[in-house]
Amino acid sequence: MFREMDISLEDEEIKASKAEGYTVIPVAADGLLADYINVADTVRSESSEAVENLKKLGIFKTLLITGDSKVVGEKVGREFSFSEVYSEVLPEKLEIIRSLQTDGHHVAYIGDGVNDVPALAAADVGIAMGSIGTAVALETAYVFC
Repeated sequence: MFREMDISLEDEEIKASKAEGYTVIPVAADGLLADYINVADTVRSESSEAVENLKKLGIFKTLLITGDSKVVGEKVGREFSFSEVYSEVLPEKLEIIRSLQTDGHHVAYIGDGVNDVPALAAADVGIAMGSIGTAVALETAYVFC
């Protein structure tokens, strides 16, 4: 739509917002870029503690597999000390799970949406986030939270 209106979204402030991990929603008025809205997911406060508890239990390989952008994935990965980060993946989630299993790892996968269903089903333990999960994800998982 903005291309059709010949509105450039290459503004330096927009680029800076994207570099910080925000999803940028442009707002136009009278054929001009009027402003934009920055949107970001919030990470649950207990997430860091959960990752640390896994390490205390002897689970040292923790992966973040997300459909989010590389910038967002790396930011969250650093913040919570994940061993590895895979960003901008959707159907590849299943391939990553299968690759880990082929390498002899037992995999627990936590997901909340339709795009997580194949990975939830393939994991040794699939954990669906019930309060935000889709019905299909909840039906596929072995554990519900």
